[in-house]
Amino acid sequence: MNKVNLVGRITADPKIDMIEGKKQTRFTVAIRRKFSKNKKNDIDYISCVAKGHNAEFIEQHFTKGNNIVIVGEIRTKKYKSGGRINYSTSIFVEEVDFVRSDEDFKANERS
Repeated sequence: MNKVNLVGRITADPKIDMIEGKKQTRFTVAIRRKFSKNKKNDIDYISCVAKGHNAEFIEQHFTKGNNIVIVGEIRTKKYKSGGRINYSTSIFVEEVDFVRSDEDFKANERS
């Protein structure tokens, strides 16, 4: 099974591109790791790709610094550059959602 769940912050405003006639956005999500050996939070920067409706939704509702929930799958691409074979890894977005704040949860409990 290839399934990834991420919660993090978008590092830049997403922009829509047309790739082979389909809408697509590439963006990066910053995710804080639990404390490392030196008791300091490390941050991972995860490349993500969304297409179609998900790309439009992300562009319309998310900006730099917003929290985002992503469900997707890991995809790896192989390419040649300068005679070398390189690999890139990104998350292909299948589902996207807002991160709810504590106030949202409290409001839901009252209703």
